[in-house]
Amino acid sequence: MENHPAYKYCIRILSRKDYSRAKIKQKLIDRDHEDVADELIQLLVEKRYLREDYYVEGRIKGMMKKNYSPSYIILKLREEGVEVNMSLIEEVFEEWGFDTYTQIEDLIRKKSILHDWSSEDIKIPQNKVKLSRFVQSKGHKWEELKDFF
Repeated sequence: MENHPAYKYCIRILSRKDYSRAKIKQKLIDRDHEDVADELIQLLVEKRYLREDYYVEGRIKGMMKKNYSPSYIILKLREEGVEVNMSLIEEVFEEWGFDTYTQIEDLIRKKSILHDWSSEDIKIPQNKVKLSRFVQSKGHKWEELKDFF
């Protein structure tokens, strides 16, 4: 199996960045290696070349830094074929000193700077709507957001 072109391909792409099992499998299918995909993924996991835990942690950190809510992160990872529980996300958030309150505060600040809004401009109903839509697009709920207005 180690001489198979698909194995060499996987080693090459995994040397650049981490992938989930689902993404590696899709890449193998795209390259017409579906027949060896499952066996190859198992070998890569056994040799510890494919570390889905690294991939998951990296994705959580990346989305967290972009101010996505924990529930949104779970949803996105599930769409990628990766199951993750809330406790892992909360652990990463805590480790990096993030919380939803700080994220929402940062999103409001960024949007205010972008539009050159003062603290009074934020209270204008039409601007509140823009802000709330922006924050909700990152997966935050209205209940979390209403404390800021």
